[in-house]
Amino acid sequence: MKQMKKHKKKRKFSDRSDRAVLVALILLTGLVPLLVRSKEQLKIMPVIDPVLNLTTTTYIDYFTYYKAAALFLIAAFLLIWLIIKVFAKQKTLNSTPLNIPIAIFTLALCFSVLLSDYKTLAIWGGYTRNLGALTYLACILIFFVVINSRAEANWSTKIAWALCPLVIVNTIMMVIIFCGVNLWDNSLFSQLVAGKARVFLAEDARIYGTLNHPNYLSGLGAIMFAFFAFTCFCISAITMKDKPLISIIFGTATSVCSGLSMYLFWQMLEECG
Repeated sequence: MKQMKKHKKKRKFSDRSDRAVLVALILLTGLVPLLVRSKEQLKIMPVIDPVLNLTTTTYIDYFTYYKAAALFLIAAFLLIWLIIKVFAKQKTLNSTPLNIPIAIFTLALCFSVLLSDYKTLAIWGGYTRNLGALTYLACILIFFVVINSRAEANWSTKIAWALCPLVIVNTIMMVIIFCGVNLWDNSLFSQLVAGKARVFLAEDARIYGTLNHPNYLSGLGAIMFAFFAFTCFCISAITMKDKPLISIIFGTATSVCSGLSMYLFWQMLEECG
């Protein structure tokens, strides 16, 4: 009886630990892409474009600084979780063929940083894009932790639900812009997002969504449309058998929102010539 109780306790701890990975993934997919806030950053880099003054100076970044910071926090949390799992609970890592390309890519990334002329640029990223080596290492770490965790069949559905705010928020912003409304003209919105940096906003400045380039938004819309259409007709039918109507409404609504955001973006491109 005592051994059975100990086994149940260990099993509960293991399940709870792996659910912590799910929570981290939900935050990563549902919260991080929505983080938009101004941040002044000193960038040390070579002269990329003298006309646009893309060189060492202070830039204001709206889209990537806090996303990168949240990514690093999630990666640090998962690293601590993995250390506890391996050393404190004496769990073994999964031996998969994916470990080889992960190791090769990580080594290549480290050598790239060591051999680069501008270490700051290589580590943190460039102009208004915090996509340096640390960001890639954080993504590699998260991927490595995921393949060494116990996933359940309903994880895909929960992550799909977590993506809904990203689709809905960007679609609403795209519709507002398409209707001719500049969100920067709203004092509450500009105060929340731009803060003190709103004095530097140009008159023709526009914000189209929570990503830092309209092309990224159109690509996001295409990916989300395909993902949620697949979710509507395949995954939802498998993982939500007891609630087929909800799954169909869920997949259809998010697919329509994703497709609408793509259509509005293409229409704006045509109007701009």
